[in-house]
Amino acid sequence: ALIVKMKEAGIKLQITLSTMAGAMNRHAFGFFASLGPKRAVLPRHLTISESAEIAAAFPEIGFEAFVMVGKCPNEEAHCSFQHTAPDKRWPCEIEQVAQGPPTPLRRRFSRWSGCDRRAACGLCALQALLKANIRILKLVGRGGPTAGKVANVKLVKKFAENPALGRKEALLAYEERFGRPCDPLICYYPELHPEFSP
Repeated sequence: ALIVKMKEAGIKLQITLSTMAGAMNRHAFGFFASLGPKRAVLPRHLTISESAEIAAAFPEIGFEAFVMVGKCPNEEAHCSFQHTAPDKRWPCEIEQVAQGPPTPLRRRFSRWSGCDRRAACGLCALQALLKANIRILKLVGRGGPTAGKVANVKLVKKFAENPALGRKEALLAYEERFGRPCDPLICYYPELHPEFSP
């Protein structure tokens, strides 16, 4: 509604469609494309091939894809958690008492209590995203320490500018940067992770 009102009022601003718009697939982006955004952020749950399909369908939009820090188990547009904990632990990371028999979904979500979203990464996917005409590589970091943001930007820049750096180099660089092995749970493009199982 806000985009429509801005257009009706003749407000000439470049519109960037946030993940909060809830565009989850090519059809939803088709609806929003008719409203004229110049940029759009792809949701975190999309695979590389899904992102490429959307970018190819709407070449007039500059798409952004997440590549570092801030992965979440929930879909941002439909999440009602309040992120107000003073220790910056989000509700999806807090260990919950599991009720009922263990299921694959319960096991997956219980693993989030041992993960740190601030160590999410998509270095392995950079070249594939760039080839798919994803124009902006998005690094989360609002409110984080400046030194960490600088280190993340330098790391992404290094991999974006060096097509010869592959998955092996990305996994080593990740461990050096974050002090732990990459976990497929907080990998932005887990289809590339050596331990991924759908």
